[in-house]
Amino acid sequence: MQHFILNFSICLFSLWLVYKLLLENVSWHRFKRFYLLGSLVISAVIPFLVVRTVTIPLPQSTPLVFPELEVMETTTATTGFEFDWSSVLLLVYVIGVLIMAFRFIKNLYALRIKSTDEIRGYEAYTLVLRKLIEVPHSFLTRIYASITDFKSGAIPDSVLQHEKAHLDQKHSLDILAIEVLLILMWFNPLLYLIKYSIKLNHEFLADQAVLANGVDTKTYQETLLAYSSNSQNRALANTFNFPIIKKRFTIMKTRTSNTSLVFRSLALIPVIALLVISCGKEETEFIEIEEIIIIEDDSNDTNQKLIVVDPNDPDLSITINGKPHFYQIKGDQIDIFNEAGELQDFESQGYEVRIAEIVEIIEVIAEISTEDIKEYNQLAILHQQKMKLDNQLIVLKDKTLRMQMLYYSMNEVQQANNEPWPYLGKGNDVKAGQIPPPPPPASPLDYIENAGDHINYYIDDEKVTAEKAKSFLKKNGNKGVQIMPVNGVNSLKMYTRVGVLRGT
Repeated sequence: MQHFILNFSICLFSLWLVYKLLLENVSWHRFKRFYLLGSLVISAVIPFLVVRTVTIPLPQSTPLVFPELEVMETTTATTGFEFDWSSVLLLVYVIGVLIMAFRFIKNLYALRIKSTDEIRGYEAYTLVLRKLIEVPHSFLTRIYASITDFKSGAIPDSVLQHEKAHLDQKHSLDILAIEVLLILMWFNPLLYLIKYSIKLNHEFLADQAVLANGVDTKTYQETLLAYSSNSQNRALANTFNFPIIKKRFTIMKTRTSNTSLVFRSLALIPVIALLVISCGKEETEFIEIEEIIIIEDDSNDTNQKLIVVDPNDPDLSITINGKPHFYQIKGDQIDIFNEAGELQDFESQGYEVRIAEIVEIIEVIAEISTEDIKEYNQLAILHQQKMKLDNQLIVLKDKTLRMQMLYYSMNEVQQANNEPWPYLGKGNDVKAGQIPPPPPPASPLDYIENAGDHINYYIDDEKVTAEKAKSFLKKNGNKGVQIMPVNGVNSLKMYTRVGVLRGT
């Protein structure tokens, strides 16, 4: 919303300034009318035009997912009084809207036909005669005039022709449109400037129409001077003695050539183009990488051969030169085995073996609220307490991802003034906003070392001891064995085919 208001105001001021400098004193009043109305539309549209798209990848380690544990919600104790300026500004805005709406309705109500009014016809329109009217004015299909002046013949026909011109050209619709905008954006002073320029141009148009009907210019100007001493003015109506009489006299004598019109109109093109570029919307696009791409290069150039393994692949499998292989990652070391469980040395064949870098797209909140920041603080404290209790890094699945989204939604000042990222200072390389990566998978041999005789082991459906299972693994290749549960969590089967560790 702030983006729209700021850029709307910049566009509207720029277009209004062009009007004041190039167009106000020319005689193309009809063109100026649509220019002023068009300025409001253009200024409202430009902030929504997407003129540039910024692509932002957010690198992040893939989170380790643990079953979500039920924990007691922790609340943060707040000290001091926090003043909510957003609520105050919203209240002020609403009060302003209500005041302007009341003013608008009051002005409409004043233009109703009263029981004391005398109704007559003036050509195709209604002539409302009433007391306490000093200057004739018009609105929609009615002309309002003093009953005393009308019956005494003190109102020249040129005055009524002037008001009729307002009604013929439907100037009341322009006033109604700008009044509705003033209700919604009462705080914007530029709308009041535009309204004044629109009403003044209406007077230029009405004066032009009266003079085109054959009224003598000097006589008409004398009539304007006779009414200029009266000061009655209405927000919604078009009034005959609208201020700046001298300017109206000058415009009556102005004649602008078509060539000048063309050149002044062409000057609008670079102005509008510059406004679109500077005030248009900048769209942020996040690129989501859905899968890891394995690059295989059979080129004769050994420097171009590359094998990329995915540390988060549950099968730890990869196809190289059309054949299935399996791998294990220990720190920076990557061991690759063929289907028979034999360790392969691809480096000596000119291959470069890498661990895939994963770019994770993190959703953020466009406008983070105080409630969102409070929720982040609660989640950060919750993680700190859990890690202190269990003496290890803890990831709570959805809660951790929610905490990460809230952290990235805050700006640097908010991040510094609230709870620190809970994984910092835990003896790891995790940066602020990052979730610890999963630990490397245990080997089958390590699995049996830790489990001991508490689990039953089978080799090709034959039950064996833990020692025989370990001996089997050492003999047949620790990395080329698959352990699978059989008949519950206390029984495991071991197969000699290559696979992955599936723990219980």
